[in-house]
Amino acid sequence: MKISVDDGTMVFAAGTIRPGLDKQTFLNSPVGSDAEAFLMNKPHSTYRIFPEQGIAATVQFTDDVLKTVEILFEMEGDSAENWSEARELARKEVHDEWLRNEIGPPPYRYIWGRLESSYDAKACVSDILVSFDNRPRL
Repeated sequence: MKISVDDGTMVFAAGTIRPGLDKQTFLNSPVGSDAEAFLMNKPHSTYRIFPEQGIAATVQFTDDVLKTVEILFEMEGDSAENWSEARELARKEVHDEWLRNEIGPPPYRYIWGRLESSYDAKACVSDILVSFDNRPRL
């Protein structure tokens, strides 16, 4: 996986996800062709994908335009039975290290949006959040 700091494009083994991507183009693309509908609540729609070995992601659209991609690195022994806050915090450390090695030190704010490694205690998950600011530029 690669994330371009120039424009937020994500390149996975299964294909590419670009800012401004519309939902139908995503679903017809190699990376989205096996997407599983996860949460549909108009105008929002969320899909699960497995874009390459060891990575799971959710791709979220608002009004059929890409808004966020949440990327999760799978860890050995991942299962609902093995879940613990300590394991999720360890996953967050893996995400933090990957971002530092691939992108550099935070903050990760760009003209196109932002990157963030986070642990959400309410959702019980750690991930790398890629969010796009799709407002028109003046």
